[in-house]
Amino acid sequence: MTTDTTASGGGITRRTLLRGAGAALVGAQVVGLGWRPSAVGAQTAPDVFGTVVRFADAMVDRCTDRIGSRASGIFYGMLDRATLAPPAARPARLTGQRTQDAINPTGSNFAHHQHLHRVLYALATITGDPRYQQAADRSIADFQRTASPNTKFYAWGEHVHWDLAGERAAVSNLGDGVFYHELYRSLHGIWDDLHRVDPARSVAFAQGLWDNQIYSKTTGAFSRHARWGSRGPETGHEFPRHGGIYIYTWARAYEATRSSTFITAINRLVALYEGRIEADGRLRSGSKDPRYWPDHGHSLAVELDAARQFVPPGGLNDRMRALAARLDVWMRAALPSEPMGYSQAWTAHYSNFGGGMARNLDLLRYRQLSGSSAGGGPAVNLAQGKPATQSSTAAGGVASRAVDGNLNGNYSANSVTHTAGSAQPWWQVDLGAVQRVDSIEVYNRTDCCMERLTNFTVFVSDEPFSSGSYDDTRAQAGVSAYDVPGQAGRPTTIAIGRPGRHVRVQLRGSGVVSLAEVRVLGPGPSHADFYRGRVLQMAQVFMDGAPPADYAYCWAVTYGGAIENCLWAHELTGEDRYLQRARFFAERAVEMFWTGSSPLPRASQTLQHYEAAAGVDSLALAMLHLHVVQQGITSVPKARVENTDDR
Repeated sequence: MTTDTTASGGGITRRTLLRGAGAALVGAQVVGLGWRPSAVGAQTAPDVFGTVVRFADAMVDRCTDRIGSRASGIFYGMLDRATLAPPAARPARLTGQRTQDAINPTGSNFAHHQHLHRVLYALATITGDPRYQQAADRSIADFQRTASPNTKFYAWGEHVHWDLAGERAAVSNLGDGVFYHELYRSLHGIWDDLHRVDPARSVAFAQGLWDNQIYSKTTGAFSRHARWGSRGPETGHEFPRHGGIYIYTWARAYEATRSSTFITAINRLVALYEGRIEADGRLRSGSKDPRYWPDHGHSLAVELDAARQFVPPGGLNDRMRALAARLDVWMRAALPSEPMGYSQAWTAHYSNFGGGMARNLDLLRYRQLSGSSAGGGPAVNLAQGKPATQSSTAAGGVASRAVDGNLNGNYSANSVTHTAGSAQPWWQVDLGAVQRVDSIEVYNRTDCCMERLTNFTVFVSDEPFSSGSYDDTRAQAGVSAYDVPGQAGRPTTIAIGRPGRHVRVQLRGSGVVSLAEVRVLGPGPSHADFYRGRVLQMAQVFMDGAPPADYAYCWAVTYGGAIENCLWAHELTGEDRYLQRARFFAERAVEMFWTGSSPLPRASQTLQHYEAAAGVDSLALAMLHLHVVQQGITSVPKARVENTDDR
């Protein structure tokens, strides 16, 4: 059967439901990297929305737990795409997947299905079909029953999953056989549903994080690993990303209960990171881990600001904002300003869940900071490289030397200016436009003659200086004068605090002006603009190419990341080219992953089975997000279909 959908009033009217594994792509057969027309009709692009619907129908109708002693609503994590049943033996692992991160053939890991539930909830709204929400609710209810009765940890995360055949927690090969609980995926997009379906268990899980993940309730010390079945927290690996997820979870639990326990828990971790953050904003991965991972600090900043909206205003809330701002300083210094490389952008593995998805942190931080005074960036030198002139030139000491970015004060280094001796000599620079000037730094030469730069005035003006005369310049309308007594240092800093375009340094008496450098400092691009720029830089990588069909590191999630990143660039710029590129990747994903007649996508470009760990839920959600944007559907909130949880 096929689907017949039409846009109507910002929504979709669905006239025929897609059912079963035999449903074919509408009007097309997938072949290689292009599509060929079916036997009848003209060439047709792959039906992106229809493919998502067909996938969701198959998961709801055919791919929930039927192999234990009782059926449940939990979705299988691994399936044969022909039979829609768990494979008889473990297929080949995803390229780049660690042994300990793979589930058993009859296993399920809710962390790999988070976005599938969001797809189902969105489809319930778009189509008006309640069975999607019913299936998602049942899955969440049954999943929450997997929680350990001792720790309240769910059987999910980096290492533990739920074995549907044995109806027990399971773990792959971690080496020592210990069942480790490690929560690694943000809960922004799923917490509301977890709490709505089972308020008691969701709050108990948050309490379990405090009681059983945290090693010391006094210092907040913890490790990302804690024993799943009984209390056994570890310490020394207080990864900022994980700590941020705990903080957000506790903030939501506080919202639900108003229990001061969760405020105490948040306070402990905030204090832990406040005590460890370094002067430049860097934060180590733990007391026993000397590594600095900027993406972890980035994630912590996002989680802190997201959690703040659920924390009472005042002391702790302000400290959370201040800690996030200090981490922004680290991000500006540590994160590359250029986009990641082509191969990295198209590579998925356990530590890089699709290059495009890495930019969701940039997008979230941009949204958190845009319009906020807390988002100011570091000062920049507005004068460097700008046109400079002077009253005269002697000994080859041209005016441009004072704006070359070189602070060397030795004249022989060819970076010091020199005028001829005269009455009231001057040097000046044109910043190119009126800009806010916060301060000006004047650097004297160092080899000799430092006394020449003595008793001078710095002038700032929006308009060009109309005279070389000191007195006339000082009297010119709109000119501000800043007198500097004595000899210039390295630097002499003059506070300005006004807009201006033209800056002049002029002696009040006779002599020579000789400058090593003049730095005119103004506010640089805000942190928000920095993060916005990174999203657009990543989008440009996706505008420039796509991976070859046999690239084994390209999992389903990588196409989801490309689609999302292009949609974010469209949101930030309004440029249609990004939307068209998102559509290109969505159609190509249908060709690459929904091969043959199966309604299930394959895990990667080189594997043939379905595996949730490959981020197929992220791909389906991105495709649905594209549909919502293109159709202008307003009944589905952006937060429901946008994937900002993969880190």
